[in-house]
Amino acid sequence: MLSSKKIIVECKPDEILAKSLGLAKKEIAHQSNKGEVCNLLKKTKISLAMVDEDSNSSQPKYLSNYTLIENKHDVINLHSKSENKTILVLKPRLEEWILKRCKKSAVKPEKHFLPSNNVQLKDVINYPLVNFTNLLEELIKKNDDGLVYLKEQIGIVKSKRNKK
Repeated sequence: MLSSKKIIVECKPDEILAKSLGLAKKEIAHQSNKGEVCNLLKKTKISLAMVDEDSNSSQPKYLSNYTLIENKHDVINLHSKSENKTILVLKPRLEEWILKRCKKSAVKPEKHFLPSNNVQLKDVINYPLVNFTNLLEELIKKNDDGLVYLKEQIGIVKSKRNKK
């Protein structure tokens, strides 16, 4: 069933983010950590993954096969030319990335019953996921630059630089 997958993510909130960006659940392969994401990316024809940077954690050696293409909106775009695969890395972690998007777009997490502190957000982001989904929907409605950029990289919308 992996043939229908378009992206590999490392946690349930990343899956919710991918769905909010326009991907169907059947297009998302969910793994439990960055190492497993890299292993699945390496073993399959899926050409896109999204993970957290987690700079304080050990990094899979597989990432050394990738070259930095772009670092924009706190998303590192890594590409492996030999495999023609891309990894989108949210900096530094999903929770901080989302809170930064909220601040930039004047969205209050508290409106969605979520804390505006990254440590507290990490503790509650999974329960209930509907609050996180609603927060993402508000950010998308506000055309947040970071979410628009992710949509472009995933191929959900055409990049402004490709439009004539």
